[in-house]
Amino acid sequence: MNTDAPAPMIDSEALPGDDRGFGSAAPAPSAIPDEIIHLKEAWRWVSTRAWVWRVLIYLLLVAPLFVSGPLPSFPLPLNVVWPRIHSGDEPHYLVILSSLIQDGDLDLANNYNSVHAGGGDAGRSFAGQPLDHHVSWYDNGKYMLWWQVFEIEPGKWSRQPNGDPVPTLRADHLTTALPERQYSWHPPGIAILLAIPTYPFRGTGGVESVALICTALTVVLACFFFEKLITPFVNNWQQQLLVTGTVFLGTPIWHYGRTLFNEPYLLCFSLAAYALALRYNRYVAAGTCIALGIWMKPPFALLAIPLAMNCVIKKQYFAVFRLFSPLAVAVALLLWMNQQMHGSVGASSTAWQWGNPIAGSFKLFFSIEHGILMYSPIVVVAFVCLPQFFTKRFPESANFGSAFILYFLLMVSWVSWHGGYCFGPRMVIPVLPFLLLPLCGFFDSDYATKLLGSKTVPILAVISIAINAIGAFGCGWIWNRHPVEFIGRWIVSSS
Repeated sequence: MNTDAPAPMIDSEALPGDDRGFGSAAPAPSAIPDEIIHLKEAWRWVSTRAWVWRVLIYLLLVAPLFVSGPLPSFPLPLNVVWPRIHSGDEPHYLVILSSLIQDGDLDLANNYNSVHAGGGDAGRSFAGQPLDHHVSWYDNGKYMLWWQVFEIEPGKWSRQPNGDPVPTLRADHLTTALPERQYSWHPPGIAILLAIPTYPFRGTGGVESVALICTALTVVLACFFFEKLITPFVNNWQQQLLVTGTVFLGTPIWHYGRTLFNEPYLLCFSLAAYALALRYNRYVAAGTCIALGIWMKPPFALLAIPLAMNCVIKKQYFAVFRLFSPLAVAVALLLWMNQQMHGSVGASSTAWQWGNPIAGSFKLFFSIEHGILMYSPIVVVAFVCLPQFFTKRFPESANFGSAFILYFLLMVSWVSWHGGYCFGPRMVIPVLPFLLLPLCGFFDSDYATKLLGSKTVPILAVISIAINAIGAFGCGWIWNRHPVEFIGRWIVSSS
């Protein structure tokens, strides 16, 4: 038998599984749909570009300006509207701004009267409403507030024949000697800052919307400075944007980015001051940011202390002078304004009232309505990472930590630690990012991973973002109420 005989030829068209062959055929590999390939390519492109994720964060911060609702368990439609203010102190800040750009002064008497008569000085939602006056004055040296003389409950106001509300004296009013000129007990800093961009729209509803747009852009700018601050604390841009997105979307910062409060601006000034000083050695610019904040809330001056101590430790004594020069100008102008409005440099528009700092500290962390942990559970991760972050990043972490502690202690020592009628822990919004900086250390912390587990951190981040998304997009319905209330209603109604 010839073993070298060639093997028989196999008909390629009669393979196993063919009708002309035998056996079963191995399945041919299925082709991946073009759509899946395109999606993978798009994701690969997106996932390698930092600017895409940065823009996404910025768009989410701005989106609540124009979109509101729907809220869980609420019969509210998705509304796309031109931005307007909602409640709390917002209309009163707008009254100050309206007076400045329309009348060229800070006397609010005629502006509040205009609101009662249907004018838009306090915004479209408050025209013709019985809006109380946030004004203060001194009666023989005694500090007086408007609601010590007039009824604050709208139902107790009298009405003119045409229906316009009229401020009504309280039965137990202390005095009727109201000053001819009425000045707000809110510092005028926010009005002075917004006067230029809103001036072309004076006398129109555009003032309200432009002011809110300025707030949103200010928070975006704060986000930019926060990235600059944490750059040395992270290993890559992915970590940088994860921390940034969590801090700005997982805290009440998101909500306040669409309001007319001082806090969003103070947030930007605090982050800008520390970024300019510690990253760029620009102490005059840093001092200018803190000086602007002083005109919104005088206690903001405390944030200059850690920066000054940092300069002293480094023996940069001239930097201390550069830092405090703008502050000295701001304080001098503030004292001059006290003299002009109330007849004495020491007669401020807002009188300090001491509260209980121990009770205030506990409540500002754990209160259902205004507690930091209740609105941003991700703070737990920052606390866990704090010891290692502080040790590894000392002394910079000491600068940020002392800034938060100084401002926090002052706020909890005030009788109105809660911030009044507002959303969440409003009073510490300007320094809240400093408390969350240790999140940057999570990526290098085996201890934090072991203690919390691999899934706990993303769960806490998602919960924090969900809570504050409701607060941001449901801004007009969420005052003095925790978003969990709406989530609970939704779960009950869905079960």
